[in-house]
Amino acid sequence: MNVAQAHALLACVLLPACSGPAVVSTTGSLPQSAADCAPYESSPNAHGYCLSQVAALSGARREGVEALCGGLTTWAGECRVRWVRGALPQIRDTEVLLDACGGSARCALEVLDQRPYADIREQVRACEASAGDLSWDCVNHALARWVSGEPTPAELEALSVWAVSSSLDPVALGGFLGRAQACGLRPSGGAGDCPGDGLLLNACQRASAGPCVEALQGGGPGSQPLPPIGRAMPATPAPGSRTPPVGTTGPR
Repeated sequence: MNVAQAHALLACVLLPACSGPAVVSTTGSLPQSAADCAPYESSPNAHGYCLSQVAALSGARREGVEALCGGLTTWAGECRVRWVRGALPQIRDTEVLLDACGGSARCALEVLDQRPYADIREQVRACEASAGDLSWDCVNHALARWVSGEPTPAELEALSVWAVSSSLDPVALGGFLGRAQACGLRPSGGAGDCPGDGLLLNACQRASAGPCVEALQGGGPGSQPLPPIGRAMPATPAPGSRTPPVGTTGPR
């Protein structure tokens, strides 16, 4: 059995919805383009698996993400993640990369971790709009990265003012602002007052009265880990927020 045959057989044996005999290539090489995956079109899982492998190749950028991943019913999310990972060194525009994610939350999280907006408020808005059920992981990563960059008191004050009208979970955001204050960050007034009222104010006051928590990126059980500081390459900020396409199926 050559490499391509083993590749196709693995897809059809391990993927639950794969049915019928595996159609295998006799070229002896791994698929290099969407055309190489055509023999597997009768099995959506095998076809999606094949295209997700092609999407990781450098030549996949020439074919385009929609040509490779747009028609998939399974493996669509994984296909987009792999395409975007390969595109990161060439594409600097965060919006273009988020569009390529097609609504995949995991893909959007990777993009926003690696191409964060320079303005923390814009980054948080993008997390809310694009990262789906991973939006708080995305926000947590952004805030932890921002704190590690030693923001000025004026920047902390600007975030605190903005937090009052934000649609983020007030308990989570208030807790973060309070932990930042407990670790020595203070708004430009120097008093360390927490912003807003209600849940936001109470959460901030409770956290600011406690010890400094160094692991600010901790998002609870199952949270996505924060990439090492320095891997992210900021993109040029773009005004406004965006709403991602929906309807992507398969692994996120």
